[in-house]
Amino acid sequence: MADQRRNNFIEIKLPGCTVFLLPAEVNRLLLLDQELFAEAIRRGKAILRRRNEEKRREKRCR
Repeated sequence: MADQRRNNFIEIKLPGCTVFLLPAEVNRLLLLDQELFAEAIRRGKAILRRRNEEKRREKRCR
């Protein structure tokens, strides 16, 4: 179990420190601020769309 938890950490680099949280801990923190959670989801969707679009463009250029 300890080995499994060690591999599931999410590394967050902040000015002056690096934080390691488990996914459940990140979820708990985000649930404390629903607006932040919603913004993070919107941002994530936009980033993933952009990545997928870039991959499609790369495939077309080959």
